[in-house]
Amino acid sequence: MKRDIDLLRNILLDAESNGHLGLPGEHTPEEIAEHVQQLLEAGLVEGQVVRNKVGILIGSAIIRLTAAGHDFLDATRNPSLWTKTKGYVTKNLPEWTLSIVKDVAERVLKGEIHLGH
Repeated sequence: MKRDIDLLRNILLDAESNGHLGLPGEHTPEEIAEHVQQLLEAGLVEGQVVRNKVGILIGSAIIRLTAAGHDFLDATRNPSLWTKTKGYVTKNLPEWTLSIVKDVAERVLKGEIHLGH
């Protein structure tokens, strides 16, 4: 399954505001669970994923955002800045990680990277 940069951020935003995953129906529970697993592995959330009998991810729950999860959201919260950061990362850094996305967003906030208007 291909990693979706917007879905990762949207899961974090939803977990922060609602405390649960009520994302729009465009993503399957399996897609969401896979992305929650990635957020767990990156240390941005605490929670768990559920697997079926053959080990396929079928569901997930987030208990809380970690400090690193809140830091990621603080760096990427502004929608306009997010669009620019995401565009920069996906165009110039095709092998991005969540920590790279956060670092780029923080550098944009500090004025160290200028992404245009």
